[in-house]
Amino acid sequence: MRASWALGHLGDHPLAAECRALIRGDHAGSPAEIVERCERLVEAVRGHVGQVPDPLTPEGYFPSLATAREWLTLAETVGAEGFLPLEWTRKG
Repeated sequence: MRASWALGHLGDHPLAAECRALIRGDHAGSPAEIVERCERLVEAVRGHVGQVPDPLTPEGYFPSLATAREWLTLAETVGAEGFLPLEWTRKG
């Protein structure tokens, strides 16, 4: 579900086709070539969004929560619908 949601939000971005191909498994390369494509794609995404902390590591857990809080605040500020479940964000 996360992949389909993310791809739906990519729209016609230049990285969308590469993401879709990797998720679908449309490749004829070796495992090493697939890893290289993934690493290249991760670097391209980081070029757009910056370095995002990895919440699955001890050193990245709290920084990733802080980043998510900043994104949620930004979304609310510009009037966009938040990305967290309503149960998590209800005030009071």
